[in-house]
This record gives sequence, structure tokens and C-alpha cells, in this order.
Amino acid sequence: MPLKVIAYTDGSCLGNPGPGGWAVLFKFPKGEKLLSGGAPKTTNNAMELTAVLEAVKKAPVGVTLEVHTDSRNVIGWLSEGWKVKATHLKPLVEAIRATAEQKRLALRFVATPAHTGENARVDRAAKDAARSFQAAAQV
Repeated sequence: MPLKVIAYTDGSCLGNPGPGGWAVLFKFPKGEKLLSGGAPKTTNNAMELTAVLEAVKKAPVGVTLEVHTDSRNVIGWLSEGWKVKATHLKPLVEAIRATAEQKRLALRFVATPAHTGENARVDRAAKDAARSFQAAAQV
């Protein structure tokens, strides 16, 4: 049975579009790692997907990656066959799928309540990242 890695993901945007941030909290059998980043002008859905893409990029090859997200759209687009209508999101969805296939990841999505437990941690980190891009734009 492949190793299971859990990734809590979230995205945030100050305005839509506006400065945005994403965050991933990895839970490994022997520890955890928090990653975050952002963009100066983006959308909330783009940051939600970017968080998943970063989780897929950083996950070890060949694992089951259990992605916990509070985004119903992310789950719909990536595991329930929802059509992605926004053209700026299609490359992100395609990159997630292609990278997961290349790394032989088994992706599993879990809906998690917003602003509770580990989701609250990644929510704060994503908002902090968005604020750093907002502050940089005001300088």
C-alpha cells in the first residue's frame, strides 16, 4: 500500500481580482511542513487551485495525496468532472492533472469545513501571503 500524505490547502484573495495568497500544510508520518506564496493580481479560485498545484508539485513520487480543501469548486473540478468555464483556471487544472500523473500520485479530495482545525492554519497563512502582496503594491 502506498504511503499516504495529507495536504491541507487554501487560497485567499483581497478583492477578486486582487492580491492573493495560497498555503499548503503537509502532514507526513514524521512531521509537517507549511508552504505559502501568492500573486499580486489574481482570483480566489486561482489561489485555491494554486495551493493544490503546489501540494502536487511538492508531494513525494508515488504516494496517495489526500488533499483537504474547503473549496467546493476545487473538489468539483478535480474529482467530480465539473467543467472549468473560466479560461484563466483551465491551465491550473491541467497542470494539476499532468503533474499528478507524471509523479504517479493517487489524488483523493476531502471536503473540510472552512476556518476550523488545520484549515484555519492554512487560511491564515494564505491571507498573510495575500497581505504581503497587497503591502508590496502600496509601496
